[in-house]
Amino acid sequence: MNGRIVSVPANPSRIIGLSASIVEIVYDLGKGNLLVGAVSYSDFPEEAKRLPRVGSYSKPDLEKIISLKPDLCIAMKDGNPEESVKRMDSLGIPVFAVDTASLSGIYQGISAIGDLLDRKMEAEGLIVAMRSKISAVEKRVSSFKERPGVVFEVNEEPLILAGKNTFIDEMIKTAGGVNLVSQGVDYPRLTKEKAVSMMPEIIIISGMTEETRKKTWWSEFKDIPAVKNRKIHRVSPDIFLRPTPRIADCIQKLSWIIHPDNNQPE
Repeated sequence: MNGRIVSVPANPSRIIGLSASIVEIVYDLGKGNLLVGAVSYSDFPEEAKRLPRVGSYSKPDLEKIISLKPDLCIAMKDGNPEESVKRMDSLGIPVFAVDTASLSGIYQGISAIGDLLDRKMEAEGLIVAMRSKISAVEKRVSSFKERPGVVFEVNEEPLILAGKNTFIDEMIKTAGGVNLVSQGVDYPRLTKEKAVSMMPEIIIISGMTEETRKKTWWSEFKDIPAVKNRKIHRVSPDIFLRPTPRIADCIQKLSWIIHPDNNQPE
């Protein structure tokens, strides 16, 4: 998916997932037994918590990776450092990278990993289920003419919002909203003044710290429509920020946040 030529084993038996989402997808495909290592924050499903840690998503521990003797590492184009991938390549460790920056990229990533692990049918099943859930959301919101302005806060300090050309942007649109962040950077760092000037009708906070679950700086600005109308919603970063099959469930939840009605599920 990244234009690289990678020689991978026909039947990999010792896999390291270099992101929590990769680890989740491997389990979803029924091949979690092949995983011998995972990055920190790999906590879904429950079995993933017991895997040896190989550093973080952005700072993989090469010594630990080498010690686990993987015959395949699966990475993500955005996040896993290119220099680390090159270093593993030079050591004879194949690294297959997927690009999951968009919904179509997520589908392609699941399909590619399915091909790698001889789980083509299982991968197709995951994709079909995702498309079905997302289509139901699109059908539901198609009857609503209003498209509220939304901002999605990825991090508070520094303030990072989800911009265009991201799967979060697509999630917002699919769920019936308009992403107000129009900067060219995928995840721009903004001043609070700039963010406030957007006057969002709905604010989604993914909350990367315990503090953001207790309070939010947005509440200080009473004139923001989302603050005035109590339209500030917190969601789990461990689900909403991971490009996995659960993204379809996230889109469903977003649609109820953006367009609530009397039939909204608990």
